[in-house]
Amino acid sequence: MELHYINMRAFIEERHGQDIQADMFTKWLMLITQSEQNNKEFLKEICKEDEVIAMALGILASLSVDEATRLAYMRRKDEMTNYYATLQRAEEYRQALHRAVSAMRTKNWTVAEIAEALGHPEEEINKFLT
Repeated sequence: MELHYINMRAFIEERHGQDIQADMFTKWLMLITQSEQNNKEFLKEICKEDEVIAMALGILASLSVDEATRLAYMRRKDEMTNYYATLQRAEEYRQALHRAVSAMRTKNWTVAEIAEALGHPEEEINKFLT
């Protein structure tokens, strides 16, 4: 196992005064260090140059307003995560069903036999065969 760390103090000193045109990882590290120092000028500059960081800072600012807002955001984020996970599982199930139907057809099963074996209506099975 490897363990990597970043000496943030050395990172700040190394990057001090440099242009913020850097890879995304470096931008986020600079954002963290400059936020801790409350460097508002840097934060304005990086937000102008990178809309993803600007959006993230906007979300953080709105979430820090009050606990009710933060909880509502977390609840909504959880709902979205669950929704997309459900979509992913449904797609995986559809693909598995399609593979099963195809395998059964190569073994000369009839649509009625496949439908009965898989517990799906024949109309649904036919969709996989067209």
